[in-house]
Amino acid sequence: MKVLAVTLLSFLAFGSGAVSAKTFGAEMPAGTAQSISAAITGFSGDSAEVQKFSGRVANVCRKKGCWMELEADGLSARVTMLDYGFFLPTDAHGDAEVFGTLSRVKLDEKTAAHYAKDAGIDVADVPREEFQLVAHSVVLAAP
Repeated sequence: MKVLAVTLLSFLAFGSGAVSAKTFGAEMPAGTAQSISAAITGFSGDSAEVQKFSGRVANVCRKKGCWMELEADGLSARVTMLDYGFFLPTDAHGDAEVFGTLSRVKLDEKTAAHYAKDAGIDVADVPREEFQLVAHSVVLAAP
């Protein structure tokens, strides 16, 4: 029954057609997701409410899948997993939905260096301030 519910939610979340989706973390709640670009554009910093966001996977931790970047319309947020409780495939790509809490954070040098190493990029290419989502649930759709 749980598999049927996840399959139905994935179908509704990612449109019609043959969609294969995989859920990581907690079960994804029903409801419409807000584009991460709209959420960032309208971000006021006043709410710590858990919400549902959509976008595409722009980058993922190559070491163990402990974070990903969710992007839409040129705006992105780094997604980290609640309490380091689950990981994503290191080759994750395509559309995604995230149920989590959005915030704006400043990165210290140690954290920026950690993200750069995991992404295989130069630390100078990691912004020192970014939007982050702490995810309770992530659903990845097959491309």
